[in-house]
Amino acid sequence: MSDCSKNKNPLIRNGTSQGQRALAKLSPTSVEILDKSTEDWMVWAAKFSDHVGYTASNNASVGTMKPFFHSNISAQLALVASYSPEQLSRYIREVLLFLETEDVGLKGKYTELFDIIFSYFSVVDRLFKLTQTDTEYNSILLHHIRAKLLPLESRAFSYYKVSLNPPTGQVLIVTGPESDLEIFHEPLVAHEAFIASGLSDLNGARYDASLDFATYYGLILPDESIFGGETSFIKRIKYVTQHNFFTSILDEISASATFITRHSQKYLSKYLTDWPEHQPNYALYLTWLQLLEDTKAHLNELTGRHLDFYYKNVLRLQPLAQSPDAAFLVMELNKVTATYAVKDATVFLGPKDDNGDIITYESIRETVLNKAKIKHLAALYYGGPEDTIGTQINDGRLFAAPIINSADGLGAELADDVIAWHPFHIKEYVNAELAHINMPKAEVGFAIASHYLRLREGEREITLTLNLSKSLTLSNTEYRAYITTEKEWLELDTLATQTGPSLNQMRFVLSIPADKDPIVAYDKEVHMGSLTATEPVLKIVLNHTDGSNFPYSTLSDTLIYSVLLNVRVGDINGSYNEKGVKNLELHNDASPLNPSKPFHPWGPEPTVGNSFIIGSDEIFYKPGAKLQLNFKWKDLPLTTSGTIDTGAIDFDGYGGAPYVSFNSVAGPVTPNIKILKLSKNKWEELQDEKSVFIPSSSSSVSQEVGLELNLSGSTEKEMFLSKDEDWKTYGANSSKGFLKISLNHDFGHRDYYNALISYSKVEGNTITAPKYPYKPTLEAFNIGYEASCQLNINTSSTTTFKNRPLEFYHVGPFGDSEQHKALQKTNPKLVPKFLSKTGGTYKPQGSLFIGLENLAPGDTQSILFQLQEGSEAPLLEKPEEHLFWEYLGENNVWKTFDEDGVGDNTSGLIESGIINFIIPKDASLEHTALENTLIWIRCSVKEAPDAVAKIIGIYPNAIKVQRVIPDTKEYESMLTAAGEIKKLQLPEAKVKKIEQPYTSFDGKPTEDDEAFYLRASERLRHKDRAIMIWDFERLILQSFPEIYKVKCLNHTKITGSLSEGTLVYNEVAPGHVSVITIPDLANRNDIDPLKPYTKKSTLKDIGEFLRQRSSCQVQIHTAQPDFEEVKVKCSITLRDEFPDINYYKGVIQNDIMNFLSPWAFASDTDLNFGGSVHQSVLIDFIEELPYVDFLTDFELFHIKSSGETTKVDEVIASTARSILVSVPAIEHDLAVGLKAPETVSEIDCNDE
Repeated sequence: MSDCSKNKNPLIRNGTSQGQRALAKLSPTSVEILDKSTEDWMVWAAKFSDHVGYTASNNASVGTMKPFFHSNISAQLALVASYSPEQLSRYIREVLLFLETEDVGLKGKYTELFDIIFSYFSVVDRLFKLTQTDTEYNSILLHHIRAKLLPLESRAFSYYKVSLNPPTGQVLIVTGPESDLEIFHEPLVAHEAFIASGLSDLNGARYDASLDFATYYGLILPDESIFGGETSFIKRIKYVTQHNFFTSILDEISASATFITRHSQKYLSKYLTDWPEHQPNYALYLTWLQLLEDTKAHLNELTGRHLDFYYKNVLRLQPLAQSPDAAFLVMELNKVTATYAVKDATVFLGPKDDNGDIITYESIRETVLNKAKIKHLAALYYGGPEDTIGTQINDGRLFAAPIINSADGLGAELADDVIAWHPFHIKEYVNAELAHINMPKAEVGFAIASHYLRLREGEREITLTLNLSKSLTLSNTEYRAYITTEKEWLELDTLATQTGPSLNQMRFVLSIPADKDPIVAYDKEVHMGSLTATEPVLKIVLNHTDGSNFPYSTLSDTLIYSVLLNVRVGDINGSYNEKGVKNLELHNDASPLNPSKPFHPWGPEPTVGNSFIIGSDEIFYKPGAKLQLNFKWKDLPLTTSGTIDTGAIDFDGYGGAPYVSFNSVAGPVTPNIKILKLSKNKWEELQDEKSVFIPSSSSSVSQEVGLELNLSGSTEKEMFLSKDEDWKTYGANSSKGFLKISLNHDFGHRDYYNALISYSKVEGNTITAPKYPYKPTLEAFNIGYEASCQLNINTSSTTTFKNRPLEFYHVGPFGDSEQHKALQKTNPKLVPKFLSKTGGTYKPQGSLFIGLENLAPGDTQSILFQLQEGSEAPLLEKPEEHLFWEYLGENNVWKTFDEDGVGDNTSGLIESGIINFIIPKDASLEHTALENTLIWIRCSVKEAPDAVAKIIGIYPNAIKVQRVIPDTKEYESMLTAAGEIKKLQLPEAKVKKIEQPYTSFDGKPTEDDEAFYLRASERLRHKDRAIMIWDFERLILQSFPEIYKVKCLNHTKITGSLSEGTLVYNEVAPGHVSVITIPDLANRNDIDPLKPYTKKSTLKDIGEFLRQRSSCQVQIHTAQPDFEEVKVKCSITLRDEFPDINYYKGVIQNDIMNFLSPWAFASDTDLNFGGSVHQSVLIDFIEELPYVDFLTDFELFHIKSSGETTKVDEVIASTARSILVSVPAIEHDLAVGLKAPETVSEIDCNDE
């Protein structure tokens, strides 16, 4: 921010408002040839007649003509009705002010007050006597005198008497001074004359008819108390004229004059038109006055005709012609019509005008309609530093609303008083501070799908290694991991990510305990989402923690090159474990085997070559797997000491005569085995002479043996099934997917039987009988294995993509999409970068997603965006290139519209209008990132999301129509209410429905005379050129009637935005002119009355308007006012009769707000630039409130728009564009309480 606040503009002004333009002198009626009314002529005649002599029939001069023109009741009422009571009130205030402030001439002014009082009593008394012929008028007047004036008389007489003959001897009354004041057009009566002439008895209402005024007056006693004990005549006069008892007499007289004037005005018309008691001569005079009215009206037109001749004939200026209004229509086609073209100038029928004629409208351009409808409106919002709420850090947090036009982003109804919604976010403010972001936090991350994740059982471990464009790590709280099971997504325990062997590798190690459900293939019905995977899916999503930063920003800018997936079930370490796969397909040469109970792998008495066949529909789909076959033998022979009797496992016969071993070759202690793989329908040897009884790490027979088997060689991989092959049970046609363990040696069962026969034939044997060899029985058998696969994402090779062992997906809040360079033709990111423009990078802020059904690539669509104009952030600078419109193409790729693909008539979502879209041919209906079968349009902003208006509604198939104005037609109104335009002039069967959702706009009737004279007079001065300050302000107020007030700041530069730190403000910058505007608050409920800002679109239009009318060397700036807030802090004690603390705290807060910003709540109060507020003024105001007893600890704060808060004694506006306003009522910091009860101190009764 450039701080040039020390450079002050020396010209201090308040700007110009619309009301200040309308000068009374511009109206022809301000200068009338005959400007007297009938009442004025009657008053003139009554006065003039006193100067015209009356000659009797004998030619003798007998007085004047006054009795003929003054005594008539009509003349009397005319005197009263034409009088201005304000004249009397103003004169009384001037006299009282003189008596209060001056010390010389006090007696004369004091006496004048009694002259006024007595003259008023006298005039009203005479009016009563002269109007007794009309009982109706007279009775009302009498009632008023008795109720209002008689109570004043005795007080006035008592004060007069004591002033005339005071006990102190200081006479305050002097001989009546002369005054020009008249009461009801009658001169003042001096007090001496009044006392001498007196008042009537008012038919006994004032005093008894048997008495006279002198007696009545003599009975009233002087009242010395009115002087308050003062002795000095100056002090006595000042005291009495400030005493409420005395001033109330004057106030009542002023009020009485107003009443009688209005009462007489009401009855005067009756006497002029319907009163048969007029004297003939006066009736003739009244008749002449009535005839004069026609002549007067004709003569008084001369001023207007002369003005019109000069303006219209000489200067050739004409009133502005009426301009047609426009309206938006939304059309719907019938079921069988796919498209329909509304031709240019197609006529629509509106309502009837005042003459009964139908108003017609016509389309302004050809528009092709189709059956498109908006099915979804969704939004994403990327939080910024300004979105932090308490301890919740939202900077960098991603929010997603599947239904943005709702209260919570999920479909809740908007509040009744909410008519519009923001296209990018749902924020809730309390006292101008952000309180909530009512949008779900976005689920965003990535996922992999692979047959390698078929992990049915055992203790499973998944290691995921990502090769990235930069080094990254995530803590275990920054992400969550899920994998697909039969009924749900299974959440996995997470550990902090590890760095791989390469610096730019990120490794996830995830464990699945044996007691967890099998991992199964992704099922859209169960697991939801929009993945296209048919294999198990591992999903990594970023975790939202309110008190921590959301890691999306870093990850969304990170490229991913390859993914390495490693799975392990059980341990592969040569040691037996039961953590592996047990659900295996097992066979021996005789039959299938059931691994759930002990079984004979080679049969009960196997011989050389017997086979144990192993298959797995999990393991043998994973080429390159490393296996560990875990054998747990049952019932191994034991010695008498309890150890395994290795000699009893394999019987090789006896050595020496007479017994001969039947084994031709001496074998090992235990039979060895050969391992073969089934490949291409042939068994091929993998390993030979392996023991399944002796662990590789030992030389002793063990009950538990783990045998490792590496199948990662190229030839071994041929035995694995491809992921798309179906698993088939082992049989004669099996070609791969099985292992065979074949015996190289038998267990000597045949030798045993032969030896036993030989042994039984010999009598008296001294050697031990042969032992039955071990019958190989497996108590348990499982296979642990480890397998891995890798996907190179950053390659465009279609062959690589087609043969990919795993799939990589972006996980988004609205859908998921597979990512690969062969699909999107660009390097994929680790997580979806929703808010970035295709092919570029910019700071993500927000996106609006519009899903259209019944629309196809190549179609056109006209969409109406009805906006709450003026709801955009008024102080936020709208970027030049603000909105980016994109459409969703194949493979979930967002693409930018062609230059002519978007016709934006909303000025960037600032004002209501239609946006015309040409849907490109490569737009896709098939996608997974958002709902399928729809055309998706995205509107994104890279910054300043609040610089657009809120949306009231979005309507497809919209057209704009304009009123057709016949040459001879003049419309008084150019507005057509919503719903009135609903028919075509020529009916069309293809059109099912026509709707006008909103009132028409932009229409103006023909300029009336008053507006024409104002515009013409201003035009003569500024000549449609902006040179002087006067020119700038009048030009704006004329052309922009929605502006209430404008202030032009000469040589002042205002650019940039305070919120963005780019504000430049300099009041001494030659060549620059800044214009500050305030909108009209009338009929606008979308404007904060405390801070009325002008719409950004209006400011833009004003700037362009002025540039066309000013010098090319002048740089024009339009800006908002700088509202500087005033805040009060104090402690207030209420009066005892107002005990409700909470209620009156709110009342006082509102009172202070209304006092500081009266123009926000009263239309007759002007809004002023600059100024100051002193704390003494506020203290006095609060103390005078009827419910306030006293206040303490008063503090006054000045809050600038930058947020700088200063405690001051006087708040002074800091700039020429500043306006001092109150903070919202609730922000005034008031400690309100009641007066503490008084306590009586305890008295010691023993004290004397």
